[in-house]
Amino acid sequence: MINLDNEYTWNWKNGWFIVDIKPDAHIGRKGHERAAWLKALKQPYPSIFPGDLLECINPVDPRYCKGEHGKYSILNAYHQLLVDLEPHEKKIIGIGKGNHEDHWFRAQGNAYQDNVIFTDENGVDHIAIAGLCPTLKTRYLGSIAYLVFTKNRGRKVSRWQIGHPSKGKIEYKSGEEARKSTNEKIKAKTIQSHLSDADIYISGHFHIGVIMPPQFTTRRRFVWDKRKKKLLPKYVCTDHRWYCTCPSFVRNYKDMEDCGYEEAWQLSLSDTGWLRVWMDENLVIRKVRIISVDDDMEISESLGPDPEKLEFMPGN
Repeated sequence: MINLDNEYTWNWKNGWFIVDIKPDAHIGRKGHERAAWLKALKQPYPSIFPGDLLECINPVDPRYCKGEHGKYSILNAYHQLLVDLEPHEKKIIGIGKGNHEDHWFRAQGNAYQDNVIFTDENGVDHIAIAGLCPTLKTRYLGSIAYLVFTKNRGRKVSRWQIGHPSKGKIEYKSGEEARKSTNEKIKAKTIQSHLSDADIYISGHFHIGVIMPPQFTTRRRFVWDKRKKKLLPKYVCTDHRWYCTCPSFVRNYKDMEDCGYEEAWQLSLSDTGWLRVWMDENLVIRKVRIISVDDDMEISESLGPDPEKLEFMPGN
């Protein structure tokens, strides 16, 4: 639970509480957008980092950078991440893990052990990604987290579910059926949200920013009125929740050499940037935007692509 009466009180700007969501840095990857990543870290708002901050699936993967001795080093990427985040620790709400960190644990023979200590080639023990959180004095979110923001001694509440699925894709259809189908797939596949009823569902992993706001068009249904003893019409909101996926800090593979992974799997191009959420004084989510960074490091806001026009959303 995040009590905004005590935490991040400095973040209220003209009645708004703003949160940035920054997954998929993939530090250690050839296509890691270093300048955009550092630009994002310098933003003044509290941030959540839901997984895949490190590139650590298979050292022979062509996506990897090479270290000083011609070998990729997960430890170098780990320490670089720590150096990047330490100056901003007061703004970090929480850090999660993604499928890349899970592969790291598997490589050590300890699948899904969040606090694994492993030994490098020099005999030095290290703590896995969860070990960042005590160092940075922040929350460890795991692969999926249910965050509750409160205000006015709990009288105002906003519930968020944030995660990083291990795999999966979202397919889109057209028309109203697309809305229903997409919502269900983001709920079930993207962030596995069968356990909660949140106000917003946010997922990393897909490297594409998509925002689906609440569908406030009403529909009529009939309910039995016990007092009047007859069916009466009742108007209900179709869906009050937000469903969002996040961009990443990975360069489009079309601009990279010796990297055929995305092309081999026919994945869509990555978006560079992150997600930003605005809550009002009642902790109602009023606005969600994709924050993009261009080649000149200029920042812009957008609603992202039209979900009905997307045919395939990848995971990386």
